[in-house]
Amino acid sequence: MIQFLSEIQLTPNSRILEVGCGLGIASVFLGSQGHHVVALDPGVGEWYLYPRIARLLNEELGAKIRFESIPLEEFKVVGEEGFDLIFSNNVLEHVPNAV
Repeated sequence: MIQFLSEIQLTPNSRILEVGCGLGIASVFLGSQGHHVVALDPGVGEWYLYPRIARLLNEELGAKIRFESIPLEEFKVVGEEGFDLIFSNNVLEHVPNAV
């Protein structure tokens, strides 16, 4: 996934939404490249670490990542907020009754 994302021609400071980010590896990669990333995942796993990771990346590397522990259905777009890229990876197997 990282190789695929690195080959996409994104403009600097693109707004990106990752749905089902898991550990957030792709979001961290994109954030470290200077993009504004919103990473969603309803899982409980290691979510207590995400605010710490985001703070470290945002402060130390200048990354712009916002992690939210909610499913896509509960995510609210604020104001004029839109996205240049929306993606997910390895998500459908976790969706009950996926078609």
